Amino acid sequence: GSTNAFQNIIKHVDYSENYTVKMLSHIANYYDIPKKKIKKDELISLIVDYENNPENSIQVYNRKRCWHYIQELQEDSYFGKFIVFN
Repeated sequence: GSTNAFQNIIKHVDYSENYTVKMLSHIANYYDIPKKKIKKDELISLIVDYENNPENSIQVYNRKRCWHYIQELQEDSYFGKFIVFN
């Protein structure tokens, strides 16, 4: 219903405001979403649709978990110098 539509808008705005095209490309690559010659907005829609599909929930969870670990490692004073992911 309207709650899901609202959550989709929130996800879309979050990706639009807080993620670069390069970051979105990494997410799309992780999910095997083809992304040739599409605009940022279209890429975000494909990612949100993918993440909303219950069949993809394990893959989405794993991507978010790994993304979190990468951010943790980048922020670490020791490991940060070894992690190149942008």
